Amino acid sequence: MFSLSLGPSLAAKRRVVQEKNTRLTDRDAEILRFVCEMKFASSTDVYENFFKVLVAGGESKSKRWAFKRLQKLESEDLLMRKFSHQIRESLFVTTPKGFRICEEAISSLKLPRPSFGINYNTFDHDWLMIKIRRALEKSGEARVWFSERVLLANPDLLDGFSQDYFPDGVYEAPDGTLIAVELEISRKVRSLYREKLNRYVKYMRETNGSKTAIKSVTILVAKTAVRKVIEDEARIFGDYFRILPLGEFLAQHQPQLKKEKSHET
Repeated sequence: MFSLSLGPSLAAKRRVVQEKNTRLTDRDAEILRFVCEMKFASSTDVYENFFKVLVAGGESKSKRWAFKRLQKLESEDLLMRKFSHQIRESLFVTTPKGFRICEEAISSLKLPRPSFGINYNTFDHDWLMIKIRRALEKSGEARVWFSERVLLANPDLLDGFSQDYFPDGVYEAPDGTLIAVELEISRKVRSLYREKLNRYVKYMRETNGSKTAIKSVTILVAKTAVRKVIEDEARIFGDYFRILPLGEFLAQHQPQLKKEKSHET
C-alpha cells in the first residue's frame, strides 16, 4: 500500500500553531493546504470539504460558518480573495504568510508554492478538477489525493514517472492502488491523445509490480466527439484506461455538484 501521512486528522484534537497574533487550528491548516494544492478554492469548496459534515455526524445546512472562517483567514493575511466572471462566488488563494505558516503546520509533504492569483486561461479545467477530487473523496474511491501541483513539488512520489509530465491528479484507492486522473475539456488533434495514451502504457508496463506506481488511468471527457476519439485510440490497451463522460461521472458521484449556486452570508 502506498502510505503517506498527509497531516493531522480533522477528527483529532485541534492543535494551534501560533505566529505573533495568528492562531491557526488544524482545520485552518487543512484549508490552507487544500487551497495551495488546488491553486484556489471557492467558498462552496471549503464548506463542502471542511464544514458540511458536523462532528456529531449530521450535516450543516448553511455556509455561514465556513464563510466567516474564510473571512477570518483573509483578515489574518493567510488567504486572499479573488473573483471570476465564470462563477458567482468568492475565490480564495493562499498568501505568502499563509503558505509559510501552513508549511510549518503540515510537514509530511512539500507544499506547492501558492499561485497568488488565478490563471483564467485554465480556470475551467482547474475548477473542474476540484469538483472531481471532491466527488472521488466523498464517494470513498479516493483515500488520498495528489494534485498535479503536489506531484510537481514532490516528483519522487511516483515511481519511475517522467518529471516532464504529470497527470492532472492521482489518487490512492482504499486497496492502495494508485490511479491517475486526466480531464479533457477541449478538442485536440488525434496524435496528441495517442501520444498521451502510449506514454502511460509504456510507464505502466515498465513499473508493473511497483507499489508506488500508477496502475490505471481514468480519463474524464467533456465532449462526446473527443470521448469517441480517445476510446478508439485506447481500445487496444484493455483495462489500462477507463474513459467516462464528465457530466455523467459528476452526476453519478454527487448530483449536487452540477446544481450548486452561490449564496454567501
